[in-house]
Amino acid sequence: MAWILKKKPKFLGLLTGSIAGLATITPAAGYVTVPTSALIGIISGIVCYGAISLKNRMGWDDALDVWGVHGVGGTLGILCSASSDARGQPNGANGLLLGGTSFFFKQAAAVFGFSAYAFGFTYLALVPHQPDHTRSDHGRRGEHGPRFRPPRRGSVYARVISAARGAPERGFADPSAMGSRLRR
Repeated sequence: MAWILKKKPKFLGLLTGSIAGLATITPAAGYVTVPTSALIGIISGIVCYGAISLKNRMGWDDALDVWGVHGVGGTLGILCSASSDARGQPNGANGLLLGGTSFFFKQAAAVFGFSAYAFGFTYLALVPHQPDHTRSDHGRRGEHGPRFRPPRRGSVYARVISAARGAPERGFADPSAMGSRLRR
């Protein structure tokens, strides 16, 4: 999708797209035909790319794109399985294209119920209930968040970070002069 929309292929996009296809076809695996599975894969690439783009635009904290790939892809896979031309699903149910409306609505209700459960549990577990938002994990779960210490001055990590930021480190007036120090 990035190749089509942004004219730039990305290797991370290739990997994310392949995982999205696998996460989407998993609920339908064994019940759909090969052409239908290819169609589900194409649809999943478009929909999961849109979900990840939405996540990026909204600024949501989802570093591994779990919501866009597994959440949206799995939901799409369940609904595609229930609406496909699949025969012989559990309890003899047919897909929506073969007249299995009750199976589709049961699957849709299950998706809605589990999505509401996941949202509610995540909200209760992560959203702080006290006005002090700074180390709220300690009060409720007895945990501390990660302690971010600045890197030791002169360490390789500090040099790489300062070079990436373009800031001089250890007395260098020009960040490009640090390149020779990093290659050692």
